[in-house]
Amino acid sequence: MLAASLAACRAARPLEAPGEETPSELAAPSLGDETAQAADPDAASNAASDAASDAASPPQGDQQPAKPAAPIRGYVTTRFRSRSTSGADDQDLETALGLDIGNESTDVLSGHVLARLGADLDGTSTPDPFFSLNDTFDHSLASYLYYAWVDVRPKQAAPGQIERWRVGRQIDYLTPELAWFDGLSAQTRASGRQRLQLGGYAGVPTRMYETSADRGAVLGAFAQAEPWKDGRARADWMYLDDETRLAQGDNNLVSLALWQSFLPSLQLEGRYTHLEQDPRDARLQANWFDQEHELSLLLSYYELLHEQKGFALDVDPFLSNLFEQFPYRQVRLLASKSLGESLLLQGGADVRRVSDDADIGEFNRDFERGYLTFTHGDLLPLSLSLSLTGEVWNSSDDDIQTWGLDLSRRLGPELDASIGSYYSLYKYDAFSVEERDDVRTYYLVLRWKQSRVSAFDFRYDFEDSEIGDYQTLRLGATWQL
Repeated sequence: MLAASLAACRAARPLEAPGEETPSELAAPSLGDETAQAADPDAASNAASDAASDAASPPQGDQQPAKPAAPIRGYVTTRFRSRSTSGADDQDLETALGLDIGNESTDVLSGHVLARLGADLDGTSTPDPFFSLNDTFDHSLASYLYYAWVDVRPKQAAPGQIERWRVGRQIDYLTPELAWFDGLSAQTRASGRQRLQLGGYAGVPTRMYETSADRGAVLGAFAQAEPWKDGRARADWMYLDDETRLAQGDNNLVSLALWQSFLPSLQLEGRYTHLEQDPRDARLQANWFDQEHELSLLLSYYELLHEQKGFALDVDPFLSNLFEQFPYRQVRLLASKSLGESLLLQGGADVRRVSDDADIGEFNRDFERGYLTFTHGDLLPLSLSLSLTGEVWNSSDDDIQTWGLDLSRRLGPELDASIGSYYSLYKYDAFSVEERDDVRTYYLVLRWKQSRVSAFDFRYDFEDSEIGDYQTLRLGATWQL
């Protein structure tokens, strides 16, 4: 179950207070990012919540001068989670702390910290439907340090010279595989007409639930530039050493990524990676936005080119639980069109194909999904925000037509509520390492923004699945520092 710590850290960002879920709850077997997203379509609820949060924020007047950043900024959020099903229940309490220290754009020294403290209140440590990574410890209280780094930025760095040193536990999301490590990194200031920038890093991989004292090593280097008009290119090399793996734990990963803009409306990007002697994967994406007609389109293609088995944990985190990850292809299309000040139409389609039919199995399936969502932002006479979703799922086992609904309303100047339902043909649970099929989820969400520095939230989920009913209750509070 080491995989979940790698997936969890992808959700962590400096000074972004967790939303519905703590970092550990955001962990999910990705099996390719598109697969996880398509398998759990909770977009209507999240979109309504984000809109409510934005609306509750005080307006920023043009005549108000910008205030200098405080020396220390951040948040503390605490959440209680209770889950139950037939014959079993689980209660957990978690607190997360995020801090930004100094101003990274102007100060010579600045830093970032994200940490979490989790307590298993019922003390359950034996496998059950709610067995999680927290239950792998010998005690009910566990602490996690996701990152804690210090940046050093010389004031007079000339083009081509090092403009930033970073030391500590850090995360780099631009590397071909997430670089999460304890160590040192550096990058130069862009130079020349092509704005060439170089960088590198070295350290020890961060593995939250690793029991071995020898975590191996991670090294890497990159070069990026703007070699032509409106284009950017980046080349990466990563070396990963995993002493806990008996086979192929010493790996080299290289990648090439390209970005190109065509006028303001169209952006293209692509990435190709190569792992050891074989191609690993390829990703292509196109984004187009027509501002005049308020129409946006996104088309993406992902292909896993070679079987993933037995590599270093950092590039093959799911082997111990899900075994081999076999090659597959996935295409995604998303479209959005505004129909007026309060009307929005969104639609999309996902098609996933395992390259060899013999490799189809749990966590590795063929499916097709199409959906259309209609949102009315001010439905009179109750001032409701309504989102209706129609979906079609087609897999090797099932052909399903289903629906989703979200109703949101502002109940007061600082109080927002949402109620709704969505469907998942396949819903992955990283903690129990299982896949629940044919899941209908009903939810109720309340958010109370008490002041500029404090907010409280409540969420209740009821899951109706083939293997049983599950209930989850979350209570949370967040304080901005």
